[in-house]
Amino acid sequence: MGFSIASNAWGVHTILPGAMTEADGQRWAAAWREAVDSASARRSVALVADLRGLTGAAGEAVLADIAAALLAPLGRASVTRCAVLLADAAQSARFAQIAGGMDADHKARLLPLEGRDRVQIAAAYGWALNGTEPALADRLPRGALVRLTKTKPVVAESSVAVRRAS
Repeated sequence: MGFSIASNAWGVHTILPGAMTEADGQRWAAAWREAVDSASARRSVALVADLRGLTGAAGEAVLADIAAALLAPLGRASVTRCAVLLADAAQSARFAQIAGGMDADHKARLLPLEGRDRVQIAAAYGWALNGTEPALADRLPRGALVRLTKTKPVVAESSVAVRRAS
C-alpha cells in the first residue's frame, strides 16, 4: 500500500498507510521534502499529516523516522502551522515522546481521533488553515521527554510550629 502527498494552494497534506517498510519511509521522506520545498518556495504553507495508519509493530518501526522528516520543515519561516492526526491518545503520546524538542516555535498540534474523526479532522484543518486552536489537541514538548521514576514520599518531622497565613 502506498502513501499519498498532495500540494495545493494552502499547503501540503500527506496520508501514510499502516504497512510501511523502511524503504517506503525513505521514499516518503524524500517526496515530503520535495513537496514542502516546492510549496514553501513560493508562499507560506501549512502542513497536515494523517498518521492514523501507523499503528502496531510496523508503524512503530518507522514512526521515529517519519516524525523527524515530518517536523523538519517547522523551523522555516514559510511553514506556518502543522496538524498531525493520530489514531488514539497512546499513539499521540508516543509521537510526542519521539518528537520532543522538534517544535521550538510550537507550530504543531497533535490530534488523537479516538472516534471523533470528523471533529478532529475539521479541527486539524482549522488549525492548519487559519490558526484556530483545536480544543482536543496536544503540543509537542519543548525538550526531550524525561521519565522520572516513582519514589516513596519522605516524611520529615520538625519541632518548628507551622503558622497559617491569614
